[in-house]
Amino acid sequence: MIWLWILLGVLVALSVATLCLVLIRKDRYVRRESTLTDAENYFYYLLRELLPRGYELIPQAPLISCLDAKGKNRVSINRILSKRFDYAIVRSARTDGYPYRKLCTVAVIELDDPSHRYRVRKERDRFVNRICRAAKLPLLRFPCPRGNPPEYDEEAIRREVLRAIRVGDVFS
Repeated sequence: MIWLWILLGVLVALSVATLCLVLIRKDRYVRRESTLTDAENYFYYLLRELLPRGYELIPQAPLISCLDAKGKNRVSINRILSKRFDYAIVRSARTDGYPYRKLCTVAVIELDDPSHRYRVRKERDRFVNRICRAAKLPLLRFPCPRGNPPEYDEEAIRREVLRAIRVGDVFS
């Protein structure tokens, strides 16, 4: 009877080892064709054309790169660690005490596609809205229209982006 338990234990161990090897196989990952979705890619190039000289656009900008938690509170840092803005508008600026220029976040943009209708996504959006408001970081939200390519009101987007830059560029 003891041999049966030993054999069962060996079989379970081999099964677990095989499962682990399958889960971490190198070929489980492939390179994506594009860093951005089609809608995000189209909007990226549209935004680049609208930005004034001296400003840059960073797609998929981590919240942790644009915001900081007061007192380096670990819980607050963890809440933003894996989240990203669709785009960050940055400007190179001199700051006190540094001999070199820094990329300073001026405003951030979220492209609201249909996934923003889901409850979990709405909760994330409310959280992002709240922390951007608290940090006085302008957050622009643009709906993602259907169509290929999507049709945007470029003049309205330009006005909103320029307004956000005026408000958010505290590094001038």
